[in-house]
Amino acid sequence: MRNNCATVEPGLSGCCCNEDGCLSPKKSPANPLTCFVGLRAPRANVLVGAEVYCGGMCSTLNAMVNGDNVTTFQCVPTSVCKALAADNGCSTLRGDREVTGCCCDTSNACNTIGYPDVRKLIQTLKYVMQESKDHFQVVVPTLPPRPEFPISCWTGIYVNGKALSKPG
Repeated sequence: MRNNCATVEPGLSGCCCNEDGCLSPKKSPANPLTCFVGLRAPRANVLVGAEVYCGGMCSTLNAMVNGDNVTTFQCVPTSVCKALAADNGCSTLRGDREVTGCCCDTSNACNTIGYPDVRKLIQTLKYVMQESKDHFQVVVPTLPPRPEFPISCWTGIYVNGKALSKPG
């Protein structure tokens, strides 16, 4: 089992992954997370983007830029959200209190909650893709293999801080 979760027996499941801090029983290859990736600048009348599969967390960055309340939407590694102390929450960026970063992985396109215009755009894009799927085929490029770097993870079963199995 790699980058996946499985049920060992009723009521007991386990997950394995190859990145630091990537264990989340909410995500699996059968149930991938999707995030909106794009840009929203209401005063400039800019709203562009699309919903994409994400192997990390959905996120937003928000700041005032030339008097416009600009928000960027992206998929970022879970480690970025943990470093920002924005794991399923929001925080201001260190060094710039005017920039707020938020991260979530609670549901698909969770980074659009509070942005009804973005949610409407996603629904429109889904409708257009459904209507035009007979006319053309969208080819999504595959990413090159990522070099694997060793990570360190503890294994074993602990109860009240005491190992019930041989830790390793």
